[in-house]
Amino acid sequence: MDLVNSSPFLKGFLAGYVLSRLCSSAILGVALGTLTGIYAAQNYEVPNIETSLRDFLNSLKKGPSD
Repeated sequence: MDLVNSSPFLKGFLAGYVLSRLCSSAILGVALGTLTGIYAAQNYEVPNIETSLRDFLNSLKKGPSD
């Protein structure tokens, strides 16, 4: 799982796969998603979704802070 989180290429590929399921052209969707993921990872500070989600779920388990 760490490989997927650290690799912008794999994130882009997964985004492209999801996009290809929504679009009729699978190859175009995968290519567009891969390029978009690579561009976003290199030019923007993309948050780590796994860490953000884990922190959010842990805060829900702890309950409201007093």
